[in-house]
Amino acid sequence: MRIYTKEFYTLDCLAYTVNSGRKSKKAENFNEEFFNQSYDKLCKIFVSMDKLKDCYTDPLAELLKVDEYVNEPNISEKELELRQSYKKMHLRLYRNRIENGTFIKFDKTLSKQRFAEFFKSKLELYSHLPENIKEKIADMRVFALGFASSEVLDMLREFCKSLKKIIRQTINKAQKQTARLEKKLAIIYSLRHYESNKLYGISKKDEDVYLYFKDNEYIKFTKAEITEGNESMVYRYKEGEPQVEESRIYSVEIHKIKNGYEVNYIINNCDSLNRETLWYLTITCDEIIQNYGALIRLIDDLQIQKKYRE
Repeated sequence: MRIYTKEFYTLDCLAYTVNSGRKSKKAENFNEEFFNQSYDKLCKIFVSMDKLKDCYTDPLAELLKVDEYVNEPNISEKELELRQSYKKMHLRLYRNRIENGTFIKFDKTLSKQRFAEFFKSKLELYSHLPENIKEKIADMRVFALGFASSEVLDMLREFCKSLKKIIRQTINKAQKQTARLEKKLAIIYSLRHYESNKLYGISKKDEDVYLYFKDNEYIKFTKAEITEGNESMVYRYKEGEPQVEESRIYSVEIHKIKNGYEVNYIINNCDSLNRETLWYLTITCDEIIQNYGALIRLIDDLQIQKKYRE
């Protein structure tokens, strides 16, 4: 009954392989020295980018800079209004960090471990490439770092082009079906709004099941049962921690069943070293109710962004 599957997730990732490939003559042959140099260089870049994460910066010092920006002298009323809107959005986005007022010392060793796991995940993903392409790759490790021969890149372009068509067809099928069934629900604007969002928890209260998201947002499934997956599989996300474990919604789709609806999720668990595990969450229910907090904030943020564009 599912349209989205774990196998589809792998194909979805593979469809963009060509985007991360760079042509290199050195990738045409096995070259240990080139691999070591490339790995070290990309690891350093990864670590430097990792260090820029919010959790390693002082939120109170950041807020002082925002205040200085807002209170800069000799600016127009319109510019002041825009900067005040920016501060409002900043306070909303980083509210918890500002209230806690704490930050974490950067751990270079941990960051290198995360890069190593990222590299391993690429190797695993590319093991699913067609055999005719893998046969042309001189060193899969170099390929996983983003370097390929012109011949391999040409083959990838054709492969990814055809794969994207299959991906689009699958997504269109799932989205059309879900949108059609959403129109029959009592209070909802879009379950897909939460795709890619962190899932904070699941609970069963009386006959209802709840999915929880940031800022106490939730989706309520009435007269519901969890028929696949369970609440214990959700990672307990702690905002502001670098070695955080989190669960994100990769996809959602709705199916009509005899006494209501079946909602199928794919959840992506990512541990402290960026290792991913996919699992299925299936909920049957007679109705779905979604609170509107996210929509209100989304409209507010879009209005602020529109002011900046103007």
